[in-house]
Amino acid sequence: MGFTPNEGLLMRTRSGDVDPGLLAWLQKQEGWSPEDTDKLLNQESGWRGLSGGVDNMAELFASDHPQCHLAFDLFRYRFQKTLGAYFAILGGLDGIVLSGGVAELNPALCQELLLGLSHLGVELHAESANSNLPISLSSMTSKVQCWVVASDEAAMMLHAVQQQFSNEFSNQPVAD
Repeated sequence: MGFTPNEGLLMRTRSGDVDPGLLAWLQKQEGWSPEDTDKLLNQESGWRGLSGGVDNMAELFASDHPQCHLAFDLFRYRFQKTLGAYFAILGGLDGIVLSGGVAELNPALCQELLLGLSHLGVELHAESANSNLPISLSSMTSKVQCWVVASDEAAMMLHAVQQQFSNEFSNQPVAD
């Protein structure tokens, strides 16, 4: 995310990156106010807007409806475009970790997101029958290891606070 949460990938209700000229064009063409445009970009776009109302990524992925295919294809395109940008900036990738509700509940969807990335060093193995996280998606010979892992933001925040307090108290002089 950048200045707003709308920058970056296409999300459930957010458009992700759009050409800035589109905003001016929409406001002129449709007679929208800045508030109308903001509402559209943040609450009525994303895969929900493209698909015609499907909120759940697993449902979107499994659907045969052409609008759902369009929404998933755009999400996959933006995902792969972002990976390619990071590959260029970092000079390569060591690993790709997919997490959160979209990934954790649907390893097959994760496989689909990573298809066609052999030029980045991603080699996938056949879909795993294992449903226990973490799940490896990449082959043993893949230059880039790919995983689906469980996210636990609360545990990470607790760990960060514990580290901070531990560091602060370890620097305190001991009273006699």
